[in-house]
Amino acid sequence: MSLTRNALIAVAAGLLFAATPDAAPAGETSLNDIIRSLAPMEYLPGHSGKRRAIDLDIPFEINSNRLTPRAKRQLDVVAEALRRRELRDQRFEVIGHTDASGSKSLNLKLSKRRAEAVLNYLTGRHRISPRRLKPVGKGETEIKNVLSPENAENRRVEFVLVQSASATQKNKAKSGGQKDIKW
Repeated sequence: MSLTRNALIAVAAGLLFAATPDAAPAGETSLNDIIRSLAPMEYLPGHSGKRRAIDLDIPFEINSNRLTPRAKRQLDVVAEALRRRELRDQRFEVIGHTDASGSKSLNLKLSKRRAEAVLNYLTGRHRISPRRLKPVGKGETEIKNVLSPENAENRRVEFVLVQSASATQKNKAKSGGQKDIKW
């Protein structure tokens, strides 16, 4: 059985894409972009002034917390990033967001269920420790597209780096265990 020229080109393109960690399908975030956005700034712990976060396009249907196939593909990349040296000892808030199509109270609950769906996928399918992820629901309080509040891009998930326990202990050791003076 021989492969046609087009089939060989398709297979080669697939292998090339798989070997390129920074490449990502349209609308998805690459492994390297996730790591660059979330990795702690080792040389300025706690002083970077910039929150280490990434707003990912983890799409959901309206009024649903069910992960779409595209969402699962993106979360597979997130799981790979969470296993990398730069992120494997870190903890994150997983923040669910909604569009503005429902009531505020329903959207708040739905956003928390979305964050939990992401957490369950990462811990169940990829065996990421649940102690590393904290689900948070923001509802419609942080609309991404304010000109179109019911737009699908508002139904998303954000990952925010939370200082890890080991980083907290390192900072205490550096400061000699002294308490911070509050002014």
